[in-house]
Amino acid sequence: MNMKYIYIFLLSIFFLSCGVSKNKTKETPTLINEVASILISDGTEFVPHSSYPDFNWKVTPQYFMFGDVSNLLTSNQVNTIADKTTFICIEKNHACKTLKYAEIGAREEIAAFKAVNPKIKALYYYNSAYAWPFTSYNNNFTKNKIDDYPELKKYLTDISELLMH
Repeated sequence: MNMKYIYIFLLSIFFLSCGVSKNKTKETPTLINEVASILISDGTEFVPHSSYPDFNWKVTPQYFMFGDVSNLLTSNQVNTIADKTTFICIEKNHACKTLKYAEIGAREEIAAFKAVNPKIKALYYYNSAYAWPFTSYNNNFTKNKIDDYPELKKYLTDISELLMH
């Protein structure tokens, strides 16, 4: 997935969580059954992109985040989750012990969910502030290998240095 779409998606979740902005030039809809439109802080209407999860004000959306370092979800678990939501988040280390790399676990889970519910949207959670060794592209960031790659090591945050200042 293109990083631009992930950032747009995360911003849209932020805007949705902020509620309806108050705009003196427009009447603010009431939240009884549903909102006619969602206004952004600049007063313009928020129009969700087709890549965003489904959302409405009638039913509070459920968001499912999961991660099992050792296993993929069972088909029963996939079916249960897919029946309750159209938005999932896969944790950074999901299935990395089973499939060697977490991005393979994420790919397999997303395929399983899409087979059950093609409308489901998935976010693969990977905290980039720390070089977690769960993915193929971070093999050289492990404690056993990083000293062999000084050009990579200089990009890592040394927590002890931050705490000393």
